[in-house]
Amino acid sequence: MIADYLRCGFIYRAFGGLSTCRLCDCQNGALERSDGVWYWPDGLVHYVTEHHVRLPPEFVDHALEYLDRLGDAEADLDWWRSQGSSRDG
Repeated sequence: MIADYLRCGFIYRAFGGLSTCRLCDCQNGALERSDGVWYWPDGLVHYVTEHHVRLPPEFVDHALEYLDRLGDAEADLDWWRSQGSSRDG
């Protein structure tokens, strides 16, 4: 779940060259991502999934709380419905 959260951060910054994993030499991307509070390199998900790096508990708690709130969200379709009817007439 945390790996998916890391993958879905918005792109904050892009760089001209790729970073390389310090443990296995694979390419880790050239982006920095964010959720608006925390910032992380694109390759952090690789370290978490492939090398079992543990993230700070504050980050994990923040991410899980965000995902929990997102899971409780309800879709409000009124705006979308109003857009369709405004084109009809």
